[in-house]
Amino acid sequence: MGNCCGQDHDDHVMYHGCHSAARIRGNYVQPHSVIAGQRAIVATTHRELALVFTAQWSDQDIGLSYFRGRYALAEKKPDMFHQVFHGQTGCMYQVSGKGFHHDERVSLPHQYFRMTRTRILARETISDVWAELEKASSTGKLKLFRFSQLDEFNKEREAMLDA
Repeated sequence: MGNCCGQDHDDHVMYHGCHSAARIRGNYVQPHSVIAGQRAIVATTHRELALVFTAQWSDQDIGLSYFRGRYALAEKKPDMFHQVFHGQTGCMYQVSGKGFHHDERVSLPHQYFRMTRTRILARETISDVWAELEKASSTGKLKLFRFSQLDEFNKEREAMLDA
């Protein structure tokens, strides 16, 4: 994976959202397949972005984008938020930013990669991912688009890409 910004994030605490215990060994997050089969750990400086990845979902069910200074999540099928996130338990890990770099193949800002395992600094169990996403939405850190608002989400995303 490339390093487009030439520096890592030593002075930042990063967040890694995880729905699979297989990615954790002891006190370490292990690399797993992320881009084109390459193994890496994905982390972010934004807790609300990591929170999205504490439950398992696919691009066919949920859309994720960044515009107007915040992340946006959209249902691509009716009731996907409830099916994917409601009542789901996940884990959030804080890790050091040391060794994490942005990759130019990823369009989301604030998402960084590391090719080797990284030590866990703190763990947080998310007992209801949906409740946490709603809390992030109520504070303005995350915009949630229901299926009925999918056209609005797509227009916003396209406008951002055209800018």
